Formats: sequence, C-alpha cells, structure tokens
Amino acid sequence: MDGDKKVLVKTKYNRFNQYITENEREFLSPYQGVKDMGTVFVYLWAKPTIGKERRVCFWKGDIMKFTNPNPGLQWVELEPDLAVGEVKEHFRAGIVGIKMAIHDVTANGPIDWNDYPAW
Repeated sequence: MDGDKKVLVKTKYNRFNQYITENEREFLSPYQGVKDMGTVFVYLWAKPTIGKERRVCFWKGDIMKFTNPNPGLQWVELEPDLAVGEVKEHFRAGIVGIKMAIHDVTANGPIDWNDYPAW
C-alpha cells in the first residue's frame, strides 16, 4: 500500500485513505485454526530520512473479534512503541480504521467473500 498519499492535511494531523488491492486481499496462514493465531497486530511504519523503515506505533487485539465475515469499520487507538522511541506521547500514536475478517477454513470450510456486502 502506498503510504505517501495524504488525503487531508491539518496542522495537527494527516489523514490517509488506503485500501488493500485484490492481490493483497487474502492472507493464507500456517496455523491450523483461528484460535491458534491468538493476536492481531496492526503496525504504523515510519521511514526515517536515513535507515530502514521501522514500526513506531502498534495496536494488538484478540483474533476472535475478527471472525464476523461481514464486519463494519472498527477504529483502534495505536500505542507508541517505546522500544523504538520515535513517538513519545501516547496521544500522538494515531487512530486507524480497519475492516478485517478472518475465516477459519479448517473449522468452517471455504468461503466466498463476494457473498458478503462488506467486501
């Protein structure tokens, strides 16, 4: 996803709109079931002027909250990664809206995402 396209620029924050493409849409995991995964992580990456990209903020949540095949938009508050130290204040970490569904093929069989209006 291209993170350089700002949609709205304010004095205190920037707003980005990014969508996963058809090629990035499906993730196949080596886990036997959804419960084996345990946790979902969402990372905010920064590209410093010198050096590699690094994860500066994150959110973690329970995987079982994402098993609805027709989810709504969920807003999550990121936390600064204090080990990196790029973002120091919690209120500057950011808020991310995500729409994500995880389907357990082992337990529930295959799914056609086109059957659900959210997709």
